[in-house]
Amino acid sequence: MPRVHPPRLLLALLAALFAAQSFAEQTDVEQLSRDMQRFGAQPEARFAPNTLAAAKALLDEARAHPDDTTLLRQAREKLDEARNTALAFQTRYTTLLALRGDLEPLLALFPDHLKYRNDRVVQYRREAERQLQQAIAHMEHGELNLSRAAADKAAANYRRAIEALLPELLDAAKHMLSRASSEGARRYALHTYALAKQKLQDIYDYVDPGKQRPLPSRPADAYRLAEYAKLLAKKARKLRRDPASFERLLDEQRAFRLKLAEMLDIDYPHDDPLADVPAERIQRGIRDLKHELEASRIEQQRELAALTRKHREQLRALREELVHASQQQLASMKDAFRAKLERETFEKRRQERIKKLFSPGEVTLLVNLDGSILLRLSALQFASGSSKIAPKYKDLLKRVKEALEVYGDRQVRIEGHTDNRGDVRMNQQLSLKRAEAVRDVLIELGVDAARLRALGYGEVRPIASNEFAKGRAMNRRIDIIIEPASTHD
Repeated sequence: MPRVHPPRLLLALLAALFAAQSFAEQTDVEQLSRDMQRFGAQPEARFAPNTLAAAKALLDEARAHPDDTTLLRQAREKLDEARNTALAFQTRYTTLLALRGDLEPLLALFPDHLKYRNDRVVQYRREAERQLQQAIAHMEHGELNLSRAAADKAAANYRRAIEALLPELLDAAKHMLSRASSEGARRYALHTYALAKQKLQDIYDYVDPGKQRPLPSRPADAYRLAEYAKLLAKKARKLRRDPASFERLLDEQRAFRLKLAEMLDIDYPHDDPLADVPAERIQRGIRDLKHELEASRIEQQRELAALTRKHREQLRALREELVHASQQQLASMKDAFRAKLERETFEKRRQERIKKLFSPGEVTLLVNLDGSILLRLSALQFASGSSKIAPKYKDLLKRVKEALEVYGDRQVRIEGHTDNRGDVRMNQQLSLKRAEAVRDVLIELGVDAARLRALGYGEVRPIASNEFAKGRAMNRRIDIIIEPASTHD
């Protein structure tokens, strides 16, 4: 069977196809990877951890099997599911998340509670965290009733932990507000002091059994605002003691605004010692910069999408061209195989025609790997030391002549062989004379002399052992070789 080499066009199309496909797939994979990283870095990602992990696993599989576009599509769908699940959890359980957010600053104010496992605040918090994780897991599985039940239990435990800390918060905030007052906060931090005082009053109203007010939001702010009011009052008093401090403060603020203006490419007179840029202009510059960055990001995404579409279109065109080239190549291969099959069938028929010319034992027909055909004239015998052909073999040689006509387009070698009895040189000359005698008879019978070539090999090419009479008889032979067509085509 001949080897079929793909045409250069087909190889070029395959290389271009793989390159375009690799670019498109890598672009999609890297874009999806960045989207996952951005979402994973956001706080709401904790409300869909298992779904996000499944999306990352699918993305890893998509990287390992770039030919399977289904995996990439499933990874993107799973990421969208994680986003939607996280958003739904936040929307559904705003109260729960607000309570959790209120507890953490309180624990930061009173960290000693976290040192003891049996502390009731720690136990409430631990149980609330466990139930929160249950609510998240049920939400991811679509078990909304179970999720709601777990969320309600978590909210109740967060509330209990906050309520257990309120007495300490009242004492601490009251004491800090008193210190702020002693620093002059009523005068120098009037607004912040008033906010802290109101927050403290809200907590008093909640713990008062007669008022039954709702749990104040962000209760830790009562202490934090009082502490900030004290800090503001202290700084204000320090500024008052130094008359130059107000000028220095204003100059520092102006220098900061000018630095921001330079960073935002806002023009101002650099040689003017009183140059200033209004805060409103800086804010507008920041907004403009944000809009430019967003527009640039959108434009880059648009260009990336256009480039991806372009390569996908090229990929589709290359696939179509590859299919067409493959079909042509397949058709060529079919034609080649069909022609080969026809040649083989034709050869078998010709060989069958030759076999029918001879009786069993007269001529042995062998087909060699190179396509040549050997006719071993087993029935043709010579007298010892003679090259004369007996008249009784004329009919055999006539049929040999008919066999050669079946392959009238090929050259023919007539080879003479002997056994190893006698002189080597004499055996070679005798084998040549016998081959020439057969050639001459075939020419007389009408075979074109230009096709025939006589060779004598003597005893050098035995086909059997010369130790036995039967082997020696087999070695004394005439072989007619019809040469392969390819040798002269």
